Amino acid sequence: MSSPVRFLFRLRVLRAGAGLVLITACGGGGDGGTAPGTVTRVDVTAPSSSIEVGQNLQLTARYFDASNTLLSGKLVAWTSSNPAVAIVNVSGVATAIAPGTATLKATVAGVEGTLAITVTPVPVFFVAITPQNPSVREGETITLTAQPTGAVGQVLEGRVVTWSTSNQARATVNQGGVVSGISPGLVYIRASSEGKTDSVNLRVRSLIAPAITGTSAGELVPGGSGTITGTNLGDGVAENEVFINGARATVTAGSTTSVSFVVPPRTSLPCTATGPAQVLLVARGDTALTTMNLRVATQRTVALGTSLLLTNAEDLVCNELAGAGGRYIVTAFNFAPDASVRTSFRLTGSAPAAAAAATASAPG
Repeated sequence: MSSPVRFLFRLRVLRAGAGLVLITACGGGGDGGTAPGTVTRVDVTAPSSSIEVGQNLQLTARYFDASNTLLSGKLVAWTSSNPAVAIVNVSGVATAIAPGTATLKATVAGVEGTLAITVTPVPVFFVAITPQNPSVREGETITLTAQPTGAVGQVLEGRVVTWSTSNQARATVNQGGVVSGISPGLVYIRASSEGKTDSVNLRVRSLIAPAITGTSAGELVPGGSGTITGTNLGDGVAENEVFINGARATVTAGSTTSVSFVVPPRTSLPCTATGPAQVLLVARGDTALTTMNLRVATQRTVALGTSLLLTNAEDLVCNELAGAGGRYIVTAFNFAPDASVRTSFRLTGSAPAAAAAATASAPG
């Protein structure tokens, strides 16, 4: 309840008589309330009351007098009730330090205003497992690590990671990332944190490595077949993989002593001269290497004084001029309608002049 207002008057009698007195107020005073311009309320606002660790939040303090008039020009002092969670600088910029809650206070002329904020952890953006290409022998263990990371690459410590395996019969994994090899072959190991998952293809290797003892005779050609013989090979098609110069072949049959395969198509193989090619066998979770003769290029013969024109795109992919000691002139034509279009080709060979790379421009 407001206090009653008291007025002090200096009286002057202008005329007396017949019970009439005229009173004129000459001055006044008293304690009639808060003077205009005095701060009585402070409001603190922000775009949000929740921010992530590491983020900033601009606070605004608005202060008013008793008549609800917005004031300005006064000093605002900022403080935080919990600096371990959030701090605030002299400009009212709050910085989130750690998950939790804090009350941020603005003081103007002894009057306070507050805003409660919540600081949340940085969410997991992705999870990365290391090593990326793990392997373990059956009966042994390997420890994998999974690192949750924020959207801008922040390493997020203390996050819960859940591990799982795609095949318990091949490998198990505990919640510490320790993988135990059970039986040879491939298995996916996954790590998840806050809905984000990474996985690696882990290879369980046999206690006894596969050994290649022989290969099929003859020359391998794209789309043709081949055979590898040996010991401790994979027992079945799914237990064997064959790669020729890095390109995956199609395994058609497999046993512990023999693997049959189809050579990849020419478009999947690197263009190399006819000769030994690296053949990689992956069996029972382990690897073995051998070489087999491979012909990828189309062999061409150009007699002395004659020429050969190749225009089909497939014919241009990979060619080999048969014979030794020959000298050739190679001309490339570019039929692109735009003169700025350029195409490239590469010549390789034993003669210095033959080892070259060049470009052909469209006719201008």
